Amino acid sequence: MERNKYDVFISYSRKDYKDKNGNVISGNVVSKIKDALDEAGISFWFDENGIHHGDDFGEKIVDNIEDSEIFIFLSTLNSNSSKWTRKEISVAHELDKTIIPVRIDNSKYDRAVMFKISDLDYLDYEKNPEEGVKNLVKTVKHYLEEKQKQERIKKEKEEELRKRELLKREIQEVESKIKELELKELEVEVFRKSVLLRVEKISDETQRKRLVEIVNENVFLNKAEIEAKNKIIIELKSTADELKEEIMKLHKEASSKIEDIKTKDQTILGLKEKVDKAEQEIVLLKSKLEKERQRKESETKAEQERLEREKNKKSNTINGHEYVDLGLPSGKKWATCNVGANKPEDYGDYYAWGEVRTKIEYTKNNSVTYGKKYNDIKGNPQYDVVRKNWGGTWRLPTKMELKELINECTWKWTKQHNVNGYNVTGPNGNSIFLPAAGDRYGTSLYGDGNYGFYWSSTPNDDYNDYNAYYLYFYNGGEYVYWNYYRGYGLTVRPITE
Repeated sequence: MERNKYDVFISYSRKDYKDKNGNVISGNVVSKIKDALDEAGISFWFDENGIHHGDDFGEKIVDNIEDSEIFIFLSTLNSNSSKWTRKEISVAHELDKTIIPVRIDNSKYDRAVMFKISDLDYLDYEKNPEEGVKNLVKTVKHYLEEKQKQERIKKEKEEELRKRELLKREIQEVESKIKELELKELEVEVFRKSVLLRVEKISDETQRKRLVEIVNENVFLNKAEIEAKNKIIIELKSTADELKEEIMKLHKEASSKIEDIKTKDQTILGLKEKVDKAEQEIVLLKSKLEKERQRKESETKAEQERLEREKNKKSNTINGHEYVDLGLPSGKKWATCNVGANKPEDYGDYYAWGEVRTKIEYTKNNSVTYGKKYNDIKGNPQYDVVRKNWGGTWRLPTKMELKELINECTWKWTKQHNVNGYNVTGPNGNSIFLPAAGDRYGTSLYGDGNYGFYWSSTPNDDYNDYNAYYLYFYNGGEYVYWNYYRGYGLTVRPITE
């Protein structure tokens, strides 16, 4: 889910901000609102240098309105009579931006302005300026949170629709396959019935042939053959009588031998039962021995794995700090804890960008690096808090290394020892836990349990010298941004070669 470059676009009249000589008017309301938004961590854009008077209106102003989540109109006598604020409001209206009018005085809206924002709720600054500024900050944060919530819901709905469409296609494919199988079953049934008909026909014909053969044998058997057979039968009867006694004698002998055989069979059966019992005992014994072997093998393997883990745990440390190899393409290893933490779920300490010590208060005014130009500070102990405090090859991660962590790993929002954060699993299955530690501004901690902010070593030299790149995440997405002031106190997760 891509976020806009700015949270807020401020539409105002320069007459309320600078005098005729171009100097900022002391105590002007525009500056108060800017400072309040800045202190609340709300990013904004407004026309500092008066580009309205050049040819860059379409290119600059429209782009920056489009790149902002919310459009704030500071309604004054001067702004309501300005043709430029009318244009800005018109653009914001066309781009369907959330417009928040702030009534600085009681001057009426310009008619063109009224057409666009007359039905919008406004914030009143004049009656109670301090409360008005607080309400503005509160309202902006509310809109931003709702925007993120709506975007997350939209994304979830799109994902649900995608899954439904995928399931629908799978169901259609299954239904198609079922129809194919039904057709095949029908073809097989037709073929089976056809074969049965043929078999029935063949069976009838064979039976008729056999009946014909039997009839033929009985009809053509002549009397001579019958008489010859009768004579043979008589002779055989005589022989049979002679053999009858011999057969009886042999029968008695056979009976005696059968009894002997039965006795021997019973003996053999008893021996066989003993052998079978012995074989069963051998099988049981073999099974016990196999189970014992497997148990010992499992115990040995578990012990080897434990020793290996202990060995790896000891070897996967630099200067006493443990790291995890996530199997990243760059080969970089990530620390298991934040700087200042003893456990993965501990928040650790908070540092301003380019500073190596913690502070009680974090503002842009007491930032050492705010407004100064720097190259990447990785590995420089003067600015790199990791190298300064952990030594060895430990250092701050670069912008690209943070992006690699996002692009190459699987991120799962979870809880570890009742602490919210992301479990980040690398290509090789190893993982680290990043707690949602929030950030510090002024003397307060914001967003802990919901958001994570982690510094990189890379300054933002493409836009200004006030910001630096950082890792930002919440339960819904993870990104690398550039627009945090260097004076903010963020957590740090070290990296090593």
